[in-house]
Amino acid sequence: MGKVSGLEEIWASWLSLHATRFPLLPFQYMTSKDPPARADLPLEQTWAIEAIYAAPDAWEAEVAAFPGTLAGLSAYAGRLGESPEVLAGYLRADEAVCQRLERLTVYAGMQASVDGQDTVAADRRDRSGVLASLYSQATAFDAPELLALPADQLAEWLTRPELSGYAVMVGRILRTRPHVRSAEVEELLHRADQATYLSKAGRERRHANY
Repeated sequence: MGKVSGLEEIWASWLSLHATRFPLLPFQYMTSKDPPARADLPLEQTWAIEAIYAAPDAWEAEVAAFPGTLAGLSAYAGRLGESPEVLAGYLRADEAVCQRLERLTVYAGMQASVDGQDTVAADRRDRSGVLASLYSQATAFDAPELLALPADQLAEWLTRPELSGYAVMVGRILRTRPHVRSAEVEELLHRADQATYLSKAGRERRHANY
């Protein structure tokens, strides 16, 4: 769904370690035509990406496990209007998956930003983008289903304790009503976005190698 980023805990842990390790780079690095490689910099002048994943192997393990979480979200398709309890269960599950996806993409993006010619880092960034596209496809049903619920019924549900914390997020979805298609069309659009992303990523990798 991508409505609740869940970044608070991620950034809190990351910033606590990052804050003491990110002084301004020395002036000679900023003006040099041949800046040093990340491996040659003092540790205190590098991003503390190990606060997100301790090592690349941990990121790889999370990537391998991530598609399995999407099946759990897809299992709610066609059910969001069953009861407030079902809707709350979906929103909680979606929030947890969003947090995992944020960690994957932030870690990969930070590594790829260090060196545009690092093909391993670029591959991680591209793979995290594919996971984001797969997430969008898996949750393409949620906005159409929420918008199909009677407004008074949904308003009453949002007063329930299990859903009251999601009122703002659901309100944002409701404001997209003029732009949301059916679940089938939304999924097709997300598939098209994935194809476009992969094509663009491939071009960027080729240009980086020139």
